[in-house]
Amino acid sequence: MKSHSSTIVGVDPANTGAAVVITDNVVTAVALWKPCQVSKKKGYKLQISYSGKVKELKVRTAAHIGHVFSNMPFLSVCNGIAVEDCYVSRNARTAITLARISGSIAAPLEVKSGLPAHYVRANKWRSVILGIKSRTKREEVKEIVLREIPKKIPSLKIHLDSLGYYDHITDATGIALWLLSKKK
Repeated sequence: MKSHSSTIVGVDPANTGAAVVITDNVVTAVALWKPCQVSKKKGYKLQISYSGKVKELKVRTAAHIGHVFSNMPFLSVCNGIAVEDCYVSRNARTAITLARISGSIAAPLEVKSGLPAHYVRANKWRSVILGIKSRTKREEVKEIVLREIPKKIPSLKIHLDSLGYYDHITDATGIALWLLSKKK
């Protein structure tokens, strides 16, 4: 009898963010986006690394990021979505903007999977996956995540080599690993 594969998507949502697909404990695809101009209006440059190549395109909205990503060939099935939750610090406006981006990217993935996304606070997944204490300084956290996440899932390296060593990518991977740890 053939066992069913498990495909999880982790999302680090922000104006500059990333999404990672892990299928059977192998990183099969990574998306990285950042703001750019599209026809003289705000949009996103989207790069997707999969099957040894990088697809690059420009999209108008955050919803397009989720739509394009959810319709790529590497995501024929999706068994779970994990998204880093927003937090409200000094600027509530920033949290609202992040929440909108997050929902726009997650919605097409939720439609694809038929499942609601799991939202996890940054300090929670970092504690579970890397044992990082919540009081650790931001720069130190970034360093630890960039260094340790690729050790936990070596198949990430090819995507980091293709797209660059961004903490958004390692964060999205850590978020996906958190969801996998919950499913065990």
